Order: sequence, then C-alpha cells, then structure tokens
Amino acid sequence: MTGKELLERMLVLGGRTDWQDSQQASAAISAANQAIGEVNVLFPLTKTVRLLHYPLRPVVYHKGIVVHRGGEDMEFNASGIKSLAFAVSGTGKARLCVNNVEMTNIDEKNGLIREDGEPLFYDDGWSDLNDFFIYRWTGAKRADVKLVFSGEYSYMIKDLSFYDDVAGDMPEDVAPFGAWTEYDLDGVKYANGRFASLAASPVMIDGDEPRELREYKVEGSLIYLPSNVCGEVEVKYRARPTPLTLDNRENELDIDAELHALIPLKAAYYVYCLDDPEAAERCLAEYNRQMPLVVSRLRKVKTPRKLKNVWGGF
Repeated sequence: MTGKELLERMLVLGGRTDWQDSQQASAAISAANQAIGEVNVLFPLTKTVRLLHYPLRPVVYHKGIVVHRGGEDMEFNASGIKSLAFAVSGTGKARLCVNNVEMTNIDEKNGLIREDGEPLFYDDGWSDLNDFFIYRWTGAKRADVKLVFSGEYSYMIKDLSFYDDVAGDMPEDVAPFGAWTEYDLDGVKYANGRFASLAASPVMIDGDEPRELREYKVEGSLIYLPSNVCGEVEVKYRARPTPLTLDNRENELDIDAELHALIPLKAAYYVYCLDDPEAAERCLAEYNRQMPLVVSRLRKVKTPRKLKNVWGGF
C-alpha cells in the first residue's frame, strides 16, 4: 500500500471522495502518521544492517589512563603512523608534529578533530572537565608522528592509540582502541535516523553457520561489540516508519505488509472522530476485530530460529 492509496482508502471509509481543503488534507496525513506509528508497534518493522567488524589494532597503544602533570610536557612518538586517537578529560593543550612538521592547519581531513566536531588547536586547547572527549587525526600516508601534551593543569589522557592504517572512510571511524568497538546504528551508514531499538542479539555470519554473539552492549543507538572477535556481524533492529508526507505519498509504506489493512481503519477513526463519530466508531470496531487476528498470524509465521552462541569480550 502506498501513502496515496492509504489516503484514498480513508476517504472511502468516511463516504467521501476528496478532502475539502488543505487543512483537512493536512489533518488526514497527521491521522495517517499516528495510525502508522501505533500499528507498527503491534509487530514492529525490523531491518538488518551488516557491520564489517574487523577492529583496527594499534601499533602503539597506551591502555587506560595516563595522567598529565600540570606545567610539564608529555611527549609520545611513533613511526609509520596513518591515524591516531585518544580521549581526554580536563583542561590542557596538545600539538602534533608529522615528519617533524608541526600541524597548524587543522581540518576534518587532516587534523585533530574532537568528537563533537570542534577542532583541537594548540592555541586554544580544551577545557572539558566532566567527561572524556575523543580527538582523532588521520594522515594521507604513513608518517613519523610526535604528539606533545602540555598545559598548566593536570588532566587525564585515555587509551592513546597510534595506527598504521585507517579504519574507514569517515573521520569518526578512527577511535581509541579498547575492549569494545562502538557502532552508531542510527548513523547515516546504517539506520540513518530511523533506529528505534535492537530487535535481537547480533549474529556472526562468517563461516558455515550463523552464530549468535552473546557478548555486546547497547546504549541508545550505540552498540558495542568485543574487539577480540572479528568478522561480519548482522544486527537486526526495530525501525521507525518513514513519516507520510505529500511529497512521498507515492511510495510504499515501510511497515510490515501484513499490517497494511489495519492502518486505514485506525487512521479513519482519528480523522473522523469529531466530524462523523458514527463512521469513526465503525472503523474502530472493525480495527479491533481484525487486529488480534493479524497479530496472531504474524507471530506464527515470523518466529526467529535459534542459533549457536559466540562468546567474546574481556
């Protein structure tokens, strides 16, 4: 069912041929979106993303927290480096030298970039007192690098990681190494703003038989997979339906097709409940009759099969 067909079906259920004005048309779309959201909850739309989980391992790694003492310079050197990342908490400065040339032109492609997008300049430093913030740098090719931390105050540096490669195409793909590797399932590479919740445990699909990954963590749209397990991982998530608009009404509704018949009934109830209560109650009664039958049928035919387990983590 397309959005256009849904709106037409709503008209038929109310004994009408068109919406009288733009205000009624807008109300119909709002009612349709409310119904789509509620019906989707009955048996949520699920989608699958594939994570290429091959965590990049650092060639030089300072695990855990290193404390910078106020008034002192703390220097780290590494050779053959293409990217680096670390987290800091406190007030301080840093400067980066690549092949003995100090980096002063900092930008997203070639510089230290903070997690929230603010560049780290040597002159300004940072002043994050309550949390750890991630900084990262990616170079065009491997180089000898020197990273010098300074500042008047003491602060903490966490999981300083030097890599001889890059983990992906995006700046945020470079991250401090740790026991867990983070993926944002709601990011543009994956759900693109439509992630609602995780629908099942991640599944390793390398090898002859899919295996359930039992060690993982979820915080909002972020999923953390153990860095000591490598392979392709499928993640099934519950997706928020795309809102219906005048511009996309020719598109198919991205909600389970078995639920399509219920949406016009619930939407018509909302759009007619004030102007035509009798028609609205008829639609609601038919919705309440069909809904448990549809949900029961879906639960019978879409029960996931059990998989073997894969344990990971530290």
